[in-house]
Amino acid sequence: MTPTHFYLVTANPFVEGDPGHAEEGWFIVKRGSVILTDAAGVPLPGDDKRKIERDPLTTAKRLLRARWLRKARSDFNRRLVYPRGGVA
Repeated sequence: MTPTHFYLVTANPFVEGDPGHAEEGWFIVKRGSVILTDAAGVPLPGDDKRKIERDPLTTAKRLLRARWLRKARSDFNRRLVYPRGGVA
């Protein structure tokens, strides 16, 4: 089965000259479910499968966005805690 190719915009351009950011994805439809795959049609590891909601493309975009958010999370934007103390 040949996977369908699509793009998902994850960050719109912020300033002039900024291209923004997009994720590339592929999906197949099997037994009423959308499955994210690689370009060769091999399902991606993890639970990236969902029943079709409105149409297969919208469902695939939601799956890819959820996958991107899981991957993008890090502790970079964590709250910084400084020790209490005075400066002498």
